[in-house]
Amino acid sequence: MKSKVVWIPCPIRPGDYAGWRFLSEGLAERRQADADFRFIFIPETNNQSFVWATLVSAFRYAWHVRRYVASRSGNAVVFFPVFYLFNVIAAVFLPRHADFVVLISGGELDRGSAIAYKLRLAMIRRARLIICLNRDDWRRLEVLGIPEDRRVLNANPISPEFRPPSPEERDQARRIRGIATDDLVVGTVGTICERKRQLLLLEAIIKMKNNSKVTVVLCGPYTGNPEANEEYMRQCRSLACANGIKIIETGRISDVRSVLWAMDIFVLASRREGMPGALLEAMACGLPAIASDIPGNRDALDSGDDEALLFPLDDSDALRSHLEYLCGDKDARLKHAEFNRTHFNSTFGVDKVDQTYLQALL
Repeated sequence: MKSKVVWIPCPIRPGDYAGWRFLSEGLAERRQADADFRFIFIPETNNQSFVWATLVSAFRYAWHVRRYVASRSGNAVVFFPVFYLFNVIAAVFLPRHADFVVLISGGELDRGSAIAYKLRLAMIRRARLIICLNRDDWRRLEVLGIPEDRRVLNANPISPEFRPPSPEERDQARRIRGIATDDLVVGTVGTICERKRQLLLLEAIIKMKNNSKVTVVLCGPYTGNPEANEEYMRQCRSLACANGIKIIETGRISDVRSVLWAMDIFVLASRREGMPGALLEAMACGLPAIASDIPGNRDALDSGDDEALLFPLDDSDALRSHLEYLCGDKDARLKHAEFNRTHFNSTFGVDKVDQTYLQALL
C-alpha cells in the first residue's frame, strides 16, 4: 500500500517554494495512484514579534498536521523539508504512531540553545528517516548513533527551468539591468547578511589587479533581521562606492534564473550552508563558480577531479586569486562552466533527486 504524503516546506525565499513545488509535481506525475502530495504553509514573518508569531504559527500548523495524519489512519508520511522551530513543535505534537521524515540542512545539529538542540535531537531520533544534504551532517548523525539505514544523502530539488541561456536570453538579461556587453559580471544570490559574506566578495574584487570592467550583482532579500541586514547592505554600498566598484542590487526577486543568466561568474562566500540551492542553480545554468570551502559548498562543487574552485573561509586573498584566474581567461570560464553543468546533471539532476525522495517518502 502506498503512503499518503504531506509536504511541509518553509517558503524562506521564492526559490525554495518553487523547488519543492516542482518536486511534488514531479513525483505526482509518476502517478503514484495512492500518493497524495500536499503543502502546508507557514507565512514568512519579518517583524518585532518574530518569536511570538513563529510560536503561534507553529501551534496552528501542528494542529493542522496532526488532524491530517489522524484522518489518514496511519497511512501518512509527514515530511519536514526544514527542521526549524515551528517544524520541531509540529513534530512534538504528532501522534505517537506518526511516520515522519526529516531533512536537515546544515544548522539543525549545531548545539546553539540547549533546549532547542535537545528537542530537535529527540525528534531526529524519533524520525523514520533523516535526509542529509551534505556528507558532514551524514557523519555527524553517525556519531550520534543514527544507523546507516535511517540516513539518506540527497540534494535540494532544482527545477529544470534552471538551464544555460541562449545568446539572446543572456543579452536580454544583461540589457534590462543596464550591463554593458563587455562588462564582466560577478554575482551572488542569497540573503544580504553577514553569514552570506557579500562584503568579502567586494573586498576580493577591490584587491584584483584589474577590476575596471567588473560589475557586481548582489541578489537577495533582507529577511531574518531586516535592520541588521539593511545596515550590512549599506556597508557593501559604501565599500563599493569608495573603491569605484559598480554594484547592482536586485533585492527580493522571483526570477532568480534571469539574474544568473546575466552573470559571467558566480560566487558564494557563505560561512554556513546545508546544500546551497543558489550554487546548484548557478551550476545548472552553466556558470563557473567559486565558493567557500565549507560543508555543502564542497559537496556541490567537488567531484574529486581537482576542478573545484574553493577557497578557505573568510580568505579574501584566495578568493581574489580565483577571481583573477577566471576574469582573465575566457577559456577557463568556459571550461569550468561546462564542468559544473556536467557535474550538476550527473550528481544533482532532477531524475536522480526525485527518485531518492520518492524512495525515502513512499
